[in-house]
Amino acid sequence: METDDAIMVAVRGGRLDGMGTLFERHHQRMYRFFRRSIPDRSGCEDLVQNLFLRMLAYRSSYRGGGSFTSWMYQTAIRLRDDHLRRSGRERSSCLAGPVDEMPLSRPEVLEPADQARLRAALYALRPAERDVLILTRLEDLPYAEVAAILGCSVGALKVRIHRALRSLRGRWLEREAPRWS
Repeated sequence: METDDAIMVAVRGGRLDGMGTLFERHHQRMYRFFRRSIPDRSGCEDLVQNLFLRMLAYRSSYRGGGSFTSWMYQTAIRLRDDHLRRSGRERSSCLAGPVDEMPLSRPEVLEPADQARLRAALYALRPAERDVLILTRLEDLPYAEVAAILGCSVGALKVRIHRALRSLRGRWLEREAPRWS
């Protein structure tokens, strides 16, 4: 089986049919990433399509020999940020609405009410904080790869993770269920 890197190098060289293979391998993963980043389901579907179109359009920027996944996530983050900038008003109303069923952990770990609470706390974070947690905790990418995606050292990434977890904890506690007396 051909590696993602080899396929993307071939796409860069003009063998465009390889993009279909990459789409089949990664479209679900990227949909999950976008859904965990923004709660707008139809917007996420559009973002996945646009991501692969952008990867095709900017195929000459792929250097090869590195991590295809890192390049794909970097492209996805830029695309998502562009989308949020263009739809600034929609973003605030989207985040204020109900959050859906996208699982953030295994169902046996958290009850549905806690899943919703965690989802709301995650959506309340700044995008940079949310990205760090999504990439390291939910996508299970290695720290070195996440550091490459975000353009920082592994040490700086660990600091960002610590700060993001602290912020998430604060958002979680803000959403704590009312206690009965």
